[in-house]
Amino acid sequence: ADYAAPVRSGVAGRGLSVALMETLIAYARMRGLKELDSHVLAENRRMLNLCRRLGFDIERVEEDYALVMSRLSLDAPMPEEKSR
Repeated sequence: ADYAAPVRSGVAGRGLSVALMETLIAYARMRGLKELDSHVLAENRRMLNLCRRLGFDIERVEEDYALVMSRLSLDAPMPEEKSR
């Protein structure tokens, strides 16, 4: 599954992205999806850090160096460390 979770900069840093991502991951697992992936702007360090904390693999998009691909195998358990 591919997803998008835009959050306005005015509400950044309040945990909304964390809550959205954790809910999305739980829902995708419940529905039996095997993988989530998304393109993230390479300059969006907050989102990339969040993805890493949630266990996503991050890799460059060769066709567009302004983007990176975040990918989470839903077969893998969630990291023990809570992101909040």
